[in-house]
Amino acid sequence: MKTIYKNMIKYSYICMCIFFFLLFAKKEDITGTIRMVGTSIFPDIVISTEERDYYFDKKFFDEYAQYVGQNITITAKVKKDTICLADRSKSFDRYTIKWSKKRIVFFISIFLII
Repeated sequence: MKTIYKNMIKYSYICMCIFFFLLFAKKEDITGTIRMVGTSIFPDIVISTEERDYYFDKKFFDEYAQYVGQNITITAKVKKDTICLADRSKSFDRYTIKWSKKRIVFFISIFLII
């Protein structure tokens, strides 16, 4: 019983640390064009900027698929993954969006015109 209680305390501390890390992670403002890449079986949504491409996580597919071909600004938490070739001769960086919040920019421009 005592070991179960100690394990519960240990795991609760770990969960709290992960929660605070995600809560205070650096957020980026990303402005770019939404594109759909991949195959018809495995499509993927990407926001392309001048510097790099940011891949959306699978849970954002339905939400951002309607904006394909449009410029959009989002506030996002980005995770950087390094992908290596099989022989480890070259590596690539893949930026995956884990959390996002849309910012509506086009409504502001309409109100400024009026």
